[in-house]
Amino acid sequence: MDLWREKGIVVNIGLRNRLRGASMKLNEVIYLEEDKYKIKILSGEDIGDINDLCNRAEDYFLMVDKKLPDENTSMELLKDIPPSKTLEDKFLLGVYSYSDNKLIAIVDILRDFHKAGEWMIGLLLLDKEKRKIGLGRAIQSFIEEWVKEQGGSTLKIGVLEINNKAMEFWCKTGYKEYKRVNMEFGGVDEVVIAMEKRLSL
Repeated sequence: MDLWREKGIVVNIGLRNRLRGASMKLNEVIYLEEDKYKIKILSGEDIGDINDLCNRAEDYFLMVDKKLPDENTSMELLKDIPPSKTLEDKFLLGVYSYSDNKLIAIVDILRDFHKAGEWMIGLLLLDKEKRKIGLGRAIQSFIEEWVKEQGGSTLKIGVLEINNKAMEFWCKTGYKEYKRVNMEFGGVDEVVIAMEKRLSL
């Protein structure tokens, strides 16, 4: 596992979620109120951590996949990409609790999806015990700054219409709906709301 550098960034969960501090780099430390979190790019070496988190967030998989996560779920998170992309364009980011080195969130994100500068968030998954404390917004703020540093100008995401909590979250963080599409999940036809956010320079 990578050694974590102590110099990090500060994430304020107050007014406008403004960020201050050092450059947005991976393998550094995020401070959220009095707690600290570490972000790294996940690999096959982290498969056990990913399995554990998926099992602690089984409500998401029951809603989307219509079944509990299994031994294939973690590998799919690591390897699944659209036909037009390569694994070089995929980043599976893990957020670890600094105190006990426990994986408590995952972000699956693709670079230059459809066209250069547009990044696609495939998944933001949080441990059930870490929801509604501002962590999701802190991670989203980090992702925005990090993507901008990689040359990205837009973030996109698809949200199931039935996922009311996710819709509320992404709307509050500035994402706007631009179309709706029908897709099948776990053998069930669902409406996916495509949303995007233009990143300020």
